[in-house]
Amino acid sequence: MAKRKYCSTVFLFIAICMTGSVFLVYVCVNTINTYVVPITRVPEIYADIRNSGLGEIIEKVQKNITINATVVKDIPVVQEVIKRIDHPVLSHAYKRISKIRLYQTELRKNLTAILSSLENWKMNMTRIQEIRNALSKMNGPTFMFTQSTSPIGRKYYNSFIDDPVVIDKYKRTLLPMVSPFTTKRLFRTCAVVGNGGILRHNNCGQEIDSHDYVIRANLQPIQRFANLAGAKTNLTSINPTRIRDRYQSLHSVQSERRFARDLLEYEGSLLWIPNSKSVNNSVAFKVARVVQQNTTLQILLADAKHFKLLENYWKSKKMLSSGMALVSVGLSLCEELHLYGFWPFKINANGVPLAMHYTNDIRWSSYANSHDYPYEFQLLTRLHQDGVLRLHAKKCTYV
Repeated sequence: MAKRKYCSTVFLFIAICMTGSVFLVYVCVNTINTYVVPITRVPEIYADIRNSGLGEIIEKVQKNITINATVVKDIPVVQEVIKRIDHPVLSHAYKRISKIRLYQTELRKNLTAILSSLENWKMNMTRIQEIRNALSKMNGPTFMFTQSTSPIGRKYYNSFIDDPVVIDKYKRTLLPMVSPFTTKRLFRTCAVVGNGGILRHNNCGQEIDSHDYVIRANLQPIQRFANLAGAKTNLTSINPTRIRDRYQSLHSVQSERRFARDLLEYEGSLLWIPNSKSVNNSVAFKVARVVQQNTTLQILLADAKHFKLLENYWKSKKMLSSGMALVSVGLSLCEELHLYGFWPFKINANGVPLAMHYTNDIRWSSYANSHDYPYEFQLLTRLHQDGVLRLHAKKCTYV
C-alpha cells in the first residue's frame, strides 16, 4: 500500500511535467543573453507507465492535476521516493526528473539575476533621442493610414505585405483626417502594458494608471483586471485573431453588437495591427465601421509597411509581437517609457507558475512560435540597461 501511495505522488509530478516546456535564460555579468532551452515533453514515460500495468493510478491522479507553487519544492522529495522504489519505469522517470530539477534550479537562479539587473535604472536622454530620431525617419507618429496620406485606390496590406484591400470612397471616410500624434508634444510618462501572466502577482494597476498615457495590447478586458493592470486606456491595439476568435470576424449583427458593447470600457484610440495571415484584411474596415458607428473612440489602421521597417530596425528574424510594436510606438510618443507585463517565462523568480496572459485567456500550449519572445526580451533588457526605457518585473509599490 505504501508503494502505491508513493507511485501516486510520482505520477502526479510526471503528469504535471507533461504539460509543457520550461524556458531557461542564462544571464551574463554585463549583458543578458537570452535563448530557449526546452525541456522535452515526456509522453513516452506516460506510455511506459500505462504499459507496465500502473495506468489505473495515473488515470486517477490526472483527474486532480493542479499546477501550483509546490511543484518545484516537491522535486527533491519525489526524487527520493523514486530512488527507493524498484521499478524500471520509475528508474527512467528518475533520470528525467533529475534533468528537470536541474533546469528549474538554473531557471530560478537566472530569473533572480534578471530581476537584480533591472533594479538600477537611469534615463539616458542621448540614447533615447537617437532611437526616436531613427524611428521618426520611418514615419514616426504617422505610422497609420489617414485621409491625408491615402488617396482612393491606395492599397491596405497586412504585415506579410499580402491580402491588399483597395481604399474606396467609403473606406477612406473611416480613416482619420490626419494622425492624432503629428502636432502633439511628447507625453511626459507612458506605460506600455503587455499581457504577461506576471501581472497577476505584481499588483501594478495603480502605478500603471499614474502615467500620463497608457498603451495596451490586444483588447484585453479592463475593469475585471483593474487592480492587476490598471484601467486607463489611451491607445489600445487590436489583434485580428482576437476579432476572429472572440467576435467571429464580425460576420453577424450579434457579433457586431457584442464587440460594440465590450468597447464601452475603453477610451482614447484603438490601433488595428494587421499581423495575421489567417484573418482576411477586409475585417479591418468592418472593425473601423463598427467603432465609428457605435462609439466615440478613434480607430487607427496601422501601416504594415511601417511595422515591417521596425522589424528590420530591431533586427528581428520573426514578425514583431504586438507588445514590441507598441514599445516602438511608445518610444516615438513619450519622453519616459515604462513597461509592465513583459515576461516570457512560465514561472516567476520564486518558482510560482504563471499563465501566459494575466487574463488567462490563452494557454502556453497555444503559443505558435510566430514571434521571437526570447529575443524581444533580450532586446528590452538591453534597452533598460541603456536607459532608453524602464522594464518593471517586480511587485509594484506605488502609493
